[in-house]
Order: sequence, then C-alpha cells, then structure tokens
Amino acid sequence: MRYVYSVLLALILVPFISQAQFVVNSAASAIPGSPGCYVLTPPDLYQRGSIFNSTLINLNQNFEVTTSMYFGTSDVGADGMAFVFQQEGTSYLGNVGAGIGYHRFAGQTPEMPYDNPGPVPSFIIEFDTYQNDVIAGQNIGDPAQDHVGFMSNSNAYHTSSTTLKAPEVLGANIEDDQWHTVKFTWNATTKTMTVQFTTTNSPLLMQTFTYTGDIVNTIFAGNPMVYWGFTASTGSFNPGHQKICFPPPPPTNCGPGRTQTPGGWGADPHGNNPGTYLHKNFTKAFPGGVTIGSLHTVKFTTAQSITDYLPAGGKAEKLTRSYVNPTTDQLKNVLVQHILALTLSVGFDDADPAFSSSGVALGDMIIKSGPFANWTVRAFLAEANKVLGGSPSSFTVQQVLETATAINENYVDGKTDKGYLKCPGASTTRTISNPVVVSEEAGQAASYRVVPNPTSGRFELVFNGTEGRTQVLISSANGGLVDSKIFAATAKGQTARFDLGKQPAGVYLVRVVTAKGVQTQKVLIQK
Repeated sequence: MRYVYSVLLALILVPFISQAQFVVNSAASAIPGSPGCYVLTPPDLYQRGSIFNSTLINLNQNFEVTTSMYFGTSDVGADGMAFVFQQEGTSYLGNVGAGIGYHRFAGQTPEMPYDNPGPVPSFIIEFDTYQNDVIAGQNIGDPAQDHVGFMSNSNAYHTSSTTLKAPEVLGANIEDDQWHTVKFTWNATTKTMTVQFTTTNSPLLMQTFTYTGDIVNTIFAGNPMVYWGFTASTGSFNPGHQKICFPPPPPTNCGPGRTQTPGGWGADPHGNNPGTYLHKNFTKAFPGGVTIGSLHTVKFTTAQSITDYLPAGGKAEKLTRSYVNPTTDQLKNVLVQHILALTLSVGFDDADPAFSSSGVALGDMIIKSGPFANWTVRAFLAEANKVLGGSPSSFTVQQVLETATAINENYVDGKTDKGYLKCPGASTTRTISNPVVVSEEAGQAASYRVVPNPTSGRFELVFNGTEGRTQVLISSANGGLVDSKIFAATAKGQTARFDLGKQPAGVYLVRVVTAKGVQTQKVLIQK
C-alpha cells in the first residue's frame, strides 16, 4: 500500500528513536483500526478535546510535524482545531465553542464554565472555521472566512493583547469533507514557525503562513522544553466532526515511479497505452475535471478533451485568459501541456495504488537539482500553477517549463529512471511522525548521574563537567511536569538535589537541557 505523505526523515546522525505516546483528553479518542489517527471532537454540541504528546519538544532545535486534518462537512461547521505548545502538561484543555479547545475564559452559560487553572504561557496556531463576533461584550475579531491565527497565552481572541499576528484568511472552505495536509516547520535559528496548508487538492492550492518571534524568551521565560499537541471544540451550532492523523513512517520501497509525457497522455486509446488508462480512470481520479493555473485557468472536463488537446506545442507563456476544453488551435502553449501532463500523473498516482510500483507517491518525491532543488513534486506543481496562471512568483516561465519537462520524462511508463528525482531522504530537520520523536541524546556521553537510583524520593544529580545555563525538568511517565530547576553549572562534580517523596512510586524522566543539547535518564521511585 502506498502512503501519500509529506516527510523529511530524521537526523541521520541520530540512531536512537523513542516511541512517544499521545495522551487523549475529554472528548478526544483514538480511531480504532487507524494507528496515528484521533477524533478531537465528535459532531455533538459543546464538545472539547485535546491530545498531547508525552515527549517534550526542544524549541532550541529544528523540527517538523506533518499531519492530515479533517474539519467536517459543513461550510458553517464549528469551531476549529489548534496546534498548541505549552508547559502545563499532557492534560491541557481549554474551553468549548470559540475557545477551540485551548482558550480559557469565564463562560456565559452553564455549558461554558470557567476553566481552571486559567491561562498559561502557550504558543498556538489555530484553524478557525466559524465566525464568532461578540463574547462577553468583547468583539473577538474573527473574520467571516475560515482563517489561521498565531496566538499565545491561552487566548483565542484576535482583539486581545496576546494575539501574535492578525488572522489570515484561508483560500477556500476547509470543512469540505476532505483531509488537508498541514506541515508545521520550526526553524530554531531564525525563530520562525512556517505552516504549509493544503487548502484544496483539485486544483491544488497550498498556502503558507509564518510567524517569527523569540517565543522561548517572550512566552516561555527562557525554557525551551514544551509539550505539544492539538485541541479542538464545538459549540452551540453545527458541530464539526474534527479529526487528525499523523503520517506513517516512510515506506522502504521507494523505487521508480511513473510519469507520462504530454504525447503519452494525448495518445489515442489503444491496447494498454497511457491513452487507454486516461479514459478508463479519469472520472474516478478527477470527478470534477482537472484544472490548472491560478488567476487564469485551463479546465478539462473529460478524458476526450485531453486527448483532443495533447500534445499542443506552441510558445511557453503565462495565461492571459481562462479556457474550458480548449482545442489545440485555440491554445498553443507548451507550458500548459507539461503542467497538465504532470497534474495527471500526480493525480492518478494519488488515486490509484496500482498506477506505479513505487511505495512513495510521485507528489512526495524530491527534485534533485535546478531552481526547485529539494522541493517536492507536489510543492513544485503548486508553484508552477501560480506561474502559469499569472499569480506573483519569483520563478520564470522557462524555469517551470524545464523542471516540469524533466519530471515528465523521468519515469516514462514506469520503466525508466533518469535520476532527476530522489526519495524523501535525510535532512537537518527532525520529523515527528506516527508518533515517533527523535531523541538528540543518542551517542552522547552522559553528562550527569542520578544518585541514588532507585530511591525512596530524595536524590541528586551529579554533573560531570557541565558548564553554563542548565535546566532540569522532571516529569512523570504520563508526561506531567513534577519539578524543575534552572541554574548556572560551573564545575565538575556540581550537584542538584530533588525530593519527590510526595510523588507516587514509579518511573520518572529526568531531562537536562544545556547549550549542547538534551539528555534524559530514568529514575525509579520505590515506596
């Protein structure tokens, strides 16, 4: 089975991978038979749910989280989902309705009680699907359209002082009974969170939203270790069935895929040629037809309209008007034919596991060289449509034409591999997947000892040459933070004492965060 996913593999220098679990809260639940998938809210009124991972993320390091998010089936569905970083623990939960499961406030009705323990330092990316206007006399600033917001400190009101950035509108209704691929990338050097949201799949529309800020210091008081997870809610009207899935690890059979040239897709159906495949499978893969472009578009509603058009030839140039089922005489544009051919190959590959023998979707393969080096085919195709349709882009028509041509000729009929594409491979970005977290501590010599271990509750950490700012975080097995200290380590043999005598017996995780990275050891408390 092929999985369609966007993925960057974990650091190749880090051999240790630890399984990390999500803790589900309130209305949230794991979806039976679907590993890595969760319901955040059922389609019922006044629901709230959250899932938080028991392994903390270090905001001093790059990471990437890729998800598929499902927002329901109604354009007026309520209320939305959010990606949340916080330090309270894995049971974090906010309110229903406009709270999107992360906001904590005094409610106006018995169904919306006050949330204790109140707001906490937090960084949130919300996907709001319902316009709430005035709550408790305050206009909260929701746009009428579905939108993305960068928020903080458990506050979902865009008119509040804790809002990090004005809300940004999504380009389409996202409660469309479709799964949306959403990729979150944190760059610890530039302190930038980038959100890549697949708004629609046909035509492919991907939007990018960014926020840059020193959230470690301005929100989390210098502590880079945070819990991460997702929240959601419904309210008093049209509740959404909101779900999330994490992609599985990449398959190992990343072999040659399949592409076709414009001439291949334009061939008259005969035997088992590409033209026959096009006519047999077009309606299933493209039930609404296939559209390419952006401001100006070209739409083909039937397989025969494509057969009649391809190959078209002509000068490669941007569209100046839109077309539906154009003939070759009406539209001679070699850029159109190559973007159309690639769109067909990616679409058929997504819809039909038997389209090629590769375990990786064509859209997720990586371009090796040229102006789009290290882009996925899917991301390139989205940019190519912008250029073709006349939307603003930093890339030229010629750059897009050469790249599309090279991809279309790379795996012709699934029998060749010209080496222009590569499998998703190692990078410097840590990827969190299903749900797997890569630990940075593997291969490092331990910088501290836990003495005694096991213990009845009291123990100390003995440091071995650690210097500089040092943070110790002690958490229970379910992820709850039970103690922490920050100090300046100055000498070999320095100690830090802890007393967990009031905690129940069990295994606890001791994390030490320094400028060199994170190290974790277990301590066993016995009663």
